[in-house]
Amino acid sequence: MIASGIHIAAPGLAAALGNVARLSRTLLCLAGVAALVVALRFGVYEYFHGEGQVLAHLRDALHL
Repeated sequence: MIASGIHIAAPGLAAALGNVARLSRTLLCLAGVAALVVALRFGVYEYFHGEGQVLAHLRDALHL
């Protein structure tokens, strides 16, 4: 009989890889949220103290 998937010999290894993948997704999501918060904060500051172009560019980048 031919196996249809990858066989991982150690069940502990599969759990460890799952934890690493979950941690990686969480860190990438948090980094994205942090980047968005920084861009919005800078955009609001620039809106009130500058020309207001940053929020317009951010809106265009997000297709809103």
